[in-house]
This record gives sequence, structure tokens and C-alpha cells, in this order.
Amino acid sequence: MADLVRDYLAKRRALGFALRTQGPQLLQFARYADRRGHRGPLTLQLAVRWARLPKRTSASWWAHRLKILRPFIQYRAAFDPRTEIPPRGYLGPGYRRTTPHIYSATEVATLIRAAQGLRPPGGLRALTYATLLGLLACTGLRISEALRLRQADVDWPQGVISIRRSKFKQSRLVPLHPSALQALKHYARIRDQHVKAEHFFVSPRGQPLPYATVQDTFRRLVQSAVGNVGPRQRLPRLHEIRHTFATRQLLRQSDARACPDSAALLVSVYLGHRRITDTYWYFSGTPELFAQVGRTFERFAHNAPP
Repeated sequence: MADLVRDYLAKRRALGFALRTQGPQLLQFARYADRRGHRGPLTLQLAVRWARLPKRTSASWWAHRLKILRPFIQYRAAFDPRTEIPPRGYLGPGYRRTTPHIYSATEVATLIRAAQGLRPPGGLRALTYATLLGLLACTGLRISEALRLRQADVDWPQGVISIRRSKFKQSRLVPLHPSALQALKHYARIRDQHVKAEHFFVSPRGQPLPYATVQDTFRRLVQSAVGNVGPRQRLPRLHEIRHTFATRQLLRQSDARACPDSAALLVSVYLGHRRITDTYWYFSGTPELFAQVGRTFERFAHNAPP
């Protein structure tokens, strides 16, 4: 089974699919099947047993694991018609949208101040995280895009950063507000006094920031920004800064009385989405946004012909 999975992954990656998450999961399944001595066509029983291996987890995670298996099983069915393809949703939905936390302006400012207090005092680490969080908040970049950013990707005269081969291998230009550009220039000047590096955001040793390290640091910072949460509540996530940007920008465009469709399309292009339906995922019904929707409908109703 391990050989079959490796062959499948090689063919998919040759077509341009990264499979960074699915690849390791499929290899785990292959090792499980080989340990059990499985031979012959893939069966629904085998797939479900593997999907439900983690005991202390949610049913949606079991469904997600089975969903990852399904394309591989479909591929194998072309070689062996006895293969049993799991029906869609066999273990339920593979993902449930969790209501994102929309950060207030005060929470964002508190996050940045907390980053400025990182140890060692006055070191590059504090300025790096404060500038990184500020850039995420004012552009809605994916964290992966910000961490891959290189010095050559910043066009200082034009005030634009280049995002190269991001999700779905798409590239785009992201214009910056002059205040954001000024903050990046300040960071770049201090950074160059400490280290020489190719990446824009770096550690005190000049190395690119690892994603896991950034996530761990953010979890500690966010506790000081949003305060204590209940035992059944989760801490706000780093990616929800992108949700916040999308929702706030839609509200901002609506305040300017822009056409809602045009406003949503503008946000979608800026975020680098291929389809506007992808952007709808990031919009959240905040009280401010619902109030603006109500005012817009009142204007429409008032001007509508009898």
C-alpha cells in the first residue's frame, strides 16, 4: 500500500498539487494498511477503521480523515473495480465552520503592544512580531504569505508588495497604505542593523520565522489581548486576523455607499481569491455590519417606487 500511495502522490504532485497535508495522512493510512497485512482491493471497512483511529477527537475529524482518503480510493478504483469508494459524507461533514473571532481595533492594538514587550527588551524579536502583526491586520495577508515575503518583494517607490505563487500558485500585488509602508521601512532599517537576510521577517539570527514558532508566540500574545476565556471556549486564532480584515473592509466600503457587490469583489481581489464565493467565507455578521445592512435597506425601501 505504501508503494501505491507514493505512486499516487507522485502523479498528483507532477500535476501541480502540493498535498502538504494530505500526503502525510495518506502515508499514515498506507502504513496502517501494511501493518494489518491488507491485500486486495481497498474496502470501506478498512478506510473507516483508519479514519476512526484517533479516539479522543471529534466526529468531524474522523469525517475529514475519510474525506482525505476518498480521492486516492477513487484513483485505485480505476485499476481495480472491486474497490469500495466511501459515499460522500459517510461519517458526516468533514468540516464545520467555527464562528471566527473578529478582533476589535482595541484588541489589535493590544496585540501589537504585547508583541513590543517580547523579550529581550529592545531586541529585534519584539519589533519583528509587532510589525508582522501590524502588516497582517492592515492587509489581511495569509500568515504563510507574510512569512515567505522577501526583501526583493517590497517595492518601496511604488508602495506595493508582491505575493508570489501563493495558494493555488497565484501571484498578486498588494498596495500598502503610506502608514504601513512607513512601519515596514522602520523595521527594515532596524533589521539590517542586526542581521543580513534575504527574507523580510526574520529571527534575531537572520533565519526565516518558522510557522510553528509564530503560532506558539501568537497564542501567548493573544491571551493578553482578549483576556481569559471560558473552559469550553477557544482562544482566537492568528488566521482570524484575515477574517477581521475582510469583514472590516466590507463595512468600510459599505459606509462609503459603494455597491455591495463591488465592495465584496474589491475585497476578494485584494485578498487573492479566485472566486468571490471564497471571500464570503471570511465575512462575519458583526453588529456594525448588520446595522449598515439595515440602513442600506431603509434607503432602498424609501426610494423604491410604490
